[in-house]
Amino acid sequence: MTTPQTTPATTPSRRGSSAWIWGILLVAIPLAAGWWYARNLTREQPTGPRTPAEKLDAALQVVSTDAARAQTLLREALGQSQGEFDDAELALATILVSQEQWDEAAQLFSRVDPAKCRSDLLLSFGRQAQARGKFAEALRALNPLREREGAESIAALEVLVPIHHDLRQSVEEVDCMQELAERDPREPARWWMLIDLLTRKQATHLVIEAMQEALKQELPGKDHLELHHRLIETLMFSGDATQARVEVDKLAQEEDPGSTRMLVHFANLHRMEGNFDLAMQSLERAIPQMGPEKFREAIRLRAILSLDLGKFAEAARDRSEEHTSELQSPCNLVCRLLLE
Repeated sequence: MTTPQTTPATTPSRRGSSAWIWGILLVAIPLAAGWWYARNLTREQPTGPRTPAEKLDAALQVVSTDAARAQTLLREALGQSQGEFDDAELALATILVSQEQWDEAAQLFSRVDPAKCRSDLLLSFGRQAQARGKFAEALRALNPLREREGAESIAALEVLVPIHHDLRQSVEEVDCMQELAERDPREPARWWMLIDLLTRKQATHLVIEAMQEALKQELPGKDHLELHHRLIETLMFSGDATQARVEVDKLAQEEDPGSTRMLVHFANLHRMEGNFDLAMQSLERAIPQMGPEKFREAIRLRAILSLDLGKFAEAARDRSEEHTSELQSPCNLVCRLLLE
């Protein structure tokens, strides 16, 4: 009689071991799959700039430290855009100019439409071209900036002024300097440069207009006061006693009428108005307060007033004193020592 065989029962410890293994696999497999996917995704995604615009930005960031890398990026950007990327061409042309490769730079720039280019890139190329005497290209880059707003527009005008000066283009030089003052009206240096430029060109009526416009601006007190004095002197020089009287009366409300400079204004103005006695009185009050640099000018004016009054002996005395003062000036004393 055969004894039936029984299958041994699975023990609890083996069942727990199998569950533990399956748990590890359920966690490990997704982790491994995620690692593999991330690794392959990273390989497929190239690092660094990809589009032409990104390559332009990257080139501008490294150009000061690695011009060769910047050139490579810009040429790649132009290749991707099939040459239809004005900013990249202009940036590359600027680098080439700085490396004295003017022929290639000029060829690149000739294909650029400045109206489509960034202001900072136009300004940079314009400065480089101006520094090398390439005025035609500099003007082509900088002139469009005059139509725009912002700091680059003012900076472009600062470069255009000396360009027109070197080209002897007087009208354009004055226009740019005037526009510069009007664009930056609270900067006194702009107005002084414009006034000095117009003075050198002996454009007295334009000098007066510039001074009058400058006085309307919110300039520092020192500059405002000096401008007012200079305006009065220029009006007198031009023979406009009526407007000079208006400005002297205005200034007398801001400055002490008994100051040396105001007394000289009154002396000149009274003489222009035919009041020679009042002119002499004002001048006599001013002379004791004057320093050596203004003394000769005052003595000359007193001699003229003496002639106006028919006091010829006094006029001759003042002319002699003026001559002596001139001979004793530091400049003349040095010249005499050198000659001796």
